[in-house]
Amino acid sequence: MKDFASCVFNRLRKVHISEINKMADLAVIRGGIGTVMTAALAGKPVGGVGMQMEQVANLAALERLRFAIRVPKSRDPSARVQDAIQRLLREERAKAKAASFAQSHCRMGRPENGD
Repeated sequence: MKDFASCVFNRLRKVHISEINKMADLAVIRGGIGTVMTAALAGKPVGGVGMQMEQVANLAALERLRFAIRVPKSRDPSARVQDAIQRLLREERAKAKAASFAQSHCRMGRPENGD
């Protein structure tokens, strides 16, 4: 936890969200394409509540890849979000699927791979 706190609260340097995602066990997001890709490329399971149709679709895409849980928007989704967090933290398959996705997609387009 000290690494996370020093990374977040160090005012002398800017921290990109991808650095924080690597330290996290999972990502809880709304489903915008930037946060979806950042979490997915960090290899983390995702839980989210899409507030707009695009966000719902983005989360559904990760759900089809089996490393996300999309919680339907409602007046108070907090209990369902908490349940999704607990399930994702326990589910080894989701962690493995997320890590596999990141590993295969992070290699794409890098010059050292000859792409």
